[in-house]
Amino acid sequence: MPASLRSNPTAIFCYLVTMNLCAPGLTMFFIPYMALGFEMCTDYQGRSRLQGLRSIFNMAANFAGRQWPGHSFSRTRTECRLPQSRHYLRMGTVFAVATALFVLLVVAATFHWREDTRLMPRHADHGSVGSFFLA
Repeated sequence: MPASLRSNPTAIFCYLVTMNLCAPGLTMFFIPYMALGFEMCTDYQGRSRLQGLRSIFNMAANFAGRQWPGHSFSRTRTECRLPQSRHYLRMGTVFAVATALFVLLVVAATFHWREDTRLMPRHADHGSVGSFFLA
């Protein structure tokens, strides 16, 4: 919590309400994001491969965000010993540029490898609740 909000109870309340409202927003993003891989691939192997790659890149990004600030974003050995918060601006800039490049790469690859499955034959009971319990 920012230090400027700690002295005002109303500001603390508003901050906490705002942070709690971010969780449903994150959920509304992640559910379609996770389902996209299942919509893009029509077979089990493709879905597994795509979700595995997503997990690998997610773990790499989490590792990079926690481990690199002090060492990779310092210019000298003396800077490396400074608190990690001093490197956040440089790290944020590098991550923002890398994220933008990866988004462009993913969009280009998605359009290159996309397959239109709207015209594929479907089972008559596909998607019904009854077929779920009978399977």
